[in-house]
Parts: sequence; structure tokens; C-alpha cells
Amino acid sequence: MVSFLKNLLAPRQRLVEQERELRDLKREVHTLRLQNESMRSGMRRCVTCDYRIDFKRRQDASDT
Repeated sequence: MVSFLKNLLAPRQRLVEQERELRDLKREVHTLRLQNESMRSGMRRCVTCDYRIDFKRRQDASDT
């Protein structure tokens, strides 16, 4: 009887676990996207970042 109940409830329990994992992953993706945009914005303004220096160098080369 106990194993019958476990088998009956197992799919629901798995679904709840997957929903929780999906919620956590969505939250993490949202946080990482915000961090990424913040870093990207900061790098656009930075005058000493290698990223910015390389971008400006390539931009100046394409203008000539």
C-alpha cells in the first residue's frame, strides 16, 4: 500500500521539484542579465578598459 502511494505521488512531487528549479533558474537568469547590462553599460563609459580601448581602435580604423 505504501509503495502504491509513493508511485502515485512521485510524478506530482517531481513536477513540484521541476517547477521550483525552473523558478530558481528564471530568477538567476534575470539577475545575470541585469548584471551583464550593468557591466556592459559601465564598459561603454570606461576610458581605461581594454574592451573600450579595443572598440574605439576598431571604430577609428573603420572610419578611415
